[in-house]
Amino acid sequence: HLPGKFDDDERKQHGHTKRVDVYGMCVMFSFYVWISWRCGTEVPQEIPQVPQVPCVICQAFGTIIALYNFYVEFYILPRGTKDAEDDFYVTYGPFGRWVYLTHQTIGILAIHSIVSVFSPYWSRRLASGTYAATPIVGANGIFVTVQYFNLVYPQSEHKQICRLWAQRGIRFGFIDSMRHALPMLVVVLDVLAKQRATVPFAMPSAYGIIRVNVLY
Repeated sequence: HLPGKFDDDERKQHGHTKRVDVYGMCVMFSFYVWISWRCGTEVPQEIPQVPQVPCVICQAFGTIIALYNFYVEFYILPRGTKDAEDDFYVTYGPFGRWVYLTHQTIGILAIHSIVSVFSPYWSRRLASGTYAATPIVGANGIFVTVQYFNLVYPQSEHKQICRLWAQRGIRFGFIDSMRHALPMLVVVLDVLAKQRATVPFAMPSAYGIIRVNVLY
């Protein structure tokens, strides 16, 4: 991350956020698998456990995009600088960059995509649980894209941050726009990859969706 362009305090902050990122992904993966398993149902045996080839290809393509965006978010996006004090000190807290909904959403979309690809080969119940998770995870993904381009992108403060990083040789504006745009694409591909025959059995009730969101 731009050696020589950060002071000691900034480098310590970067190390802190990296560690919290790892811990957070472990917690979020465990939480996601547990919730998906709990919400999973027994789909009738006559419905194939492994999706058809077009669905598998669509899901795999969405997973590649989700993992790419995860890589951008966790390893390409520049970490805190004192020139952006709000971000620097907020992410120096115990939750690191997990305080941001975008960070949470990109992480959970990567987890959701991976489990959705491989769970049909492991467990019918867990696979149906990924169907139940789709409207919850997908809603967050769509919200992140919409709220960014409507509420954040036009703001003068955001443009100022983009100029700050441009002076350091980083196209932050492009990176930031891309990482917020890709979640909606991942969600669309995830929905298209679901088997129509499985959906009626796996979709959660409205009450179930509200309950999971409140728990989260």
